[in-house]
Order: sequence, then structure tokens, then C-alpha cells
Amino acid sequence: MKKTAIFILSMIIFLLSARIFSQESVDKILAIVNDEIITQYDYNKALESLTKFLSRTYHGEAFKKALEKAKKTLLDSMIQEKLLLSKAKELDINADQDIDLYIENIKKENKIDSDEKLKEALKKEGLNYNEWKNKLKKQIIQQKLIQKVLGDKIKVENLEMTEYYDKNKEQFKIPAEYKIYAIYIDPSDLSEDVETYKKKIDEALKKEKFSDVASKFSSEPLKSKKGNLGTFKEGELAPQILDIVKKLKKGEISKWETYKNGWIKVKLVDKKDAVIPPFQDIQEKVYKVLYAKKRSKLLKEYVEKLKKESYIKIFK
Repeated sequence: MKKTAIFILSMIIFLLSARIFSQESVDKILAIVNDEIITQYDYNKALESLTKFLSRTYHGEAFKKALEKAKKTLLDSMIQEKLLLSKAKELDINADQDIDLYIENIKKENKIDSDEKLKEALKKEGLNYNEWKNKLKKQIIQQKLIQKVLGDKIKVENLEMTEYYDKNKEQFKIPAEYKIYAIYIDPSDLSEDVETYKKKIDEALKKEKFSDVASKFSSEPLKSKKGNLGTFKEGELAPQILDIVKKLKKGEISKWETYKNGWIKVKLVDKKDAVIPPFQDIQEKVYKVLYAKKRSKLLKEYVEKLKKESYIKIFK
């Protein structure tokens, strides 16, 4: 779809009437996709949403790396969305009959019994209800389009599944799991010499249960929890704690280690070794992995086809 003189004229009018969103920057156009535009404001809003989403999963350096990686493809993802929504409109695909049902299902899954409570929950997450609903609607439309144009082309055979499982067993490994208790000493809580305090704890551990000693001597929050740090899969543990735990056998207690601004002593209460489940137990998971891979490949090819058929201009 190429631009007409009318669209070019409308773009000129838009440029002349672009609003200033701050004293220093104009809401400049980053890209034109057919008869739609992507502005700096749109990009910033998408980046804000992406940052919030990633912050729920990643922290520290891992968050910075994930965000930098996502930023490199953000504009292209926005262009892809414009292309898919444009094609859906052309094929008369919409979500008018689906959006309310989707929202009702979301409310049921999260045990929310009213629209007002849903709006309150979204507000706590920093989300505007109408913006969230509009974004959800766009996602539904894209999924319906993808299913319509690609659904019948995605086939996953049993032989493919078994071959993929045999070659990629490590991908399906269930990581080791550790149940941990700990005693933490925050030096700011002490009114005596820290080495004396450590010896007092070590002596108590010879006579009393770890949980009882933690409730007497540990700093918070482990004091209130009687030392119960929790149960964690290997990838969920802080690297320093994982290093300590890996040296222990079930029931063993570590020596004192410096941790954050204080000292920590860890007990490995229980451990489940890493295991690779047999194929029959995770057949559905293998199917989903292969289906997603094929879908992703076909979607990429389809988007490239749409790009060739469309007018796209990216401004540096």
C-alpha cells in the first residue's frame, strides 16, 4: 500500500501542528507505517510499559541487560504491531465480541469480583484501565489475525517432538531445589562485640534447634520467621547464598560468611536434586516449545511480506 497525495498532505499538516510535550522536545515522528505514525511520545509510553514489565522479572544488572536488549527491537516491534493491525482491519478482524469475555476471565483468574476492583488493582501497578484495555484489545486482534493466516500452516509431528526432546533434554531439566534456614547478624543491632555474639550463637546451636536459636539471636526479618528463609530453585537464589548452600549436605550448617553489611550462617534443611523428566511426562510442554518456534518463524516471514507490501519510513 503506497502513500497517496492526500496522506502526504496530511503528514505535512501534522508536522506543522505537532504539539510540544516539554520545553525542550517536540513529539517528533519516528516512523510512518502506511497511513499511521509512530511518535517519540508513543515510543516513550511503550518503553515505560516495557520497563515496568521487565522490572517484575529481572533485577540489578540482569534488569539493565534485559532492558537494553529489548530497547534495540522496540521500534521494530511497534512497526510490526502497526502492520498486523492494519492487515487485520483490511480483513475485518476485530475484538469487539472478545474483549469483555477476556476481561471477565482475567477477573475470575485473579479473584476480582468487580470492574472497580480491577481498576484499583491496575492503578496499583501504575496502569490506566482504558489504556490497558486498549492494549489488550490490540493483542487479541493480532492473535486472531495470526491464527487466521498462520494457524493451519503450523504442524508438529510426534517424531519431531521425540527427536527434539532427545537433542535438548537439558532445556527441560527441573533445577535443584533447596529448603534453607539462616541466621543473619546486622551489626547495627548489636550492643556487644560481634565475635562474642557469633560464639554465643554457635554455643546455642550445639544445644537448641536452629529455628529456636534464630528466633532469639537473628536480626530481622529472619528473627520473626524463626530462621526460615524459604524454598528456592537454583536459579532463584542469590549467587552468594547458592555458593554457600552448594557446599552443604542435607542437615549441615555453614560457617559464618560475610553477607551484605553483616554475617550469615545457613542451614540446608532439605534438597531435591535436579532432574530431567521423561518424555511422556512433559510431552505437552515439548509440543508447546516446538509450536512456538514454528509460529515465530512463520510470523517473521509473514511480517517481512507485509513490510514489502507496505509503505514504511523510519526517521533517524
